[in-house]
Amino acid sequence: MTTENASNLEKLRLKYALILNLIICVLEVVGLALAVKRDGVLHIDYYTQQSNILSFVACAVMAYYLWCKLQRPKTTVPHWAVLLKYASVVSLTITLLVVLFILIPMAVPAMGFWGAAGSMLLSTSMTYTHTLCPILALVLFLYFERHEFGGHKDVLWGLAPTGFYTVLALLMNILKWWHGPYPFLFIYEQPLWQTIGYAIVILGGGIGIAKCLELINRKIGGNKKTRRSGSQD
Repeated sequence: MTTENASNLEKLRLKYALILNLIICVLEVVGLALAVKRDGVLHIDYYTQQSNILSFVACAVMAYYLWCKLQRPKTTVPHWAVLLKYASVVSLTITLLVVLFILIPMAVPAMGFWGAAGSMLLSTSMTYTHTLCPILALVLFLYFERHEFGGHKDVLWGLAPTGFYTVLALLMNILKWWHGPYPFLFIYEQPLWQTIGYAIVILGGGIGIAKCLELINRKIGGNKKTRRSGSQD
């Protein structure tokens, strides 16, 4: 492959990445708007809403830097912007997996499998916040953006929003300022060991997801080393 062909392919990849970031921003606005229309207010006590707001911000920031990169090829994407995007993708992936493996099974006794799956994945705002945005964000991050990052510190930053939400939600439920909002957060309606077990599973799973995304990104993107100062995108 000639240098010119490689340069053209790189520009095409950046254009696709820019377009997908903007598409996700639009889908996030639609999903959150539908949630407000349905509930009359945006329930920021839900991890789903927080992770999708974070995704909107991260995609908007990344779209800006990708645009700058297309205009000035020597532009470097700041490491903080890469970590913000990484954290948002980790959060959306956790959202999708919690829906698939916790919320849908919990709803099956009352709604049946197809009813629960349809309700959680393909109804109103959840079509966007539970399904489309997590899947698109994951594909975009791993296959089109190719960031250079890694190491234990970056993995912990990727998990930071989930850790913050877990601690906040447990504290708010202990103080009885929140009720849930998820069934596994009903700490006064279930044994203590069950609440602790859910927290360990979600945080432990979050660490695993963050590490897996970092390893997959390194393998697919061909990034064999970590960088602290920034990421060439």
